[in-house]
Amino acid sequence: MEDLGWTDATVACVVLQDPPPSVTAVECALGTPLSEFLQEAEAIPVRLLVIDGAEEVLEGRGQLLTDLAAVALRAGFGVAAVTRTDVARAVSGALREADTMDLR
Repeated sequence: MEDLGWTDATVACVVLQDPPPSVTAVECALGTPLSEFLQEAEAIPVRLLVIDGAEEVLEGRGQLLTDLAAVALRAGFGVAAVTRTDVARAVSGALREADTMDLR
C-alpha cells in the first residue's frame, strides 16, 4: 500500500497475473486479514484499490477479483479494475457482484 500524501490519497495495487489463489492466501502473505490491512489506511478522502490484469477473470480468477473488490469496498476503498476492452463486460459483472456481497 502506498500513501500519496501530496494528494491526500492512499492507493493499494494488486496484479491478478500470477496471483495468490484466494483472498485467504493474500491474507497469509500479509499476516493479517485483508480487511484489517485496508482499514489501517488513514481515514483520508481518497482510498483506492487498483486491480491490474483483471482480464484474468477469463482464466478462472473471477471469484478472486470479486472477493478482493468486496473486501476493499467494505473497508471504504473505491475499486478500479484495469483490463482489456474485450473483457470489460465480464470484469464489470464481477465488480457488480462484489458490490452486493454480504461479508459477515
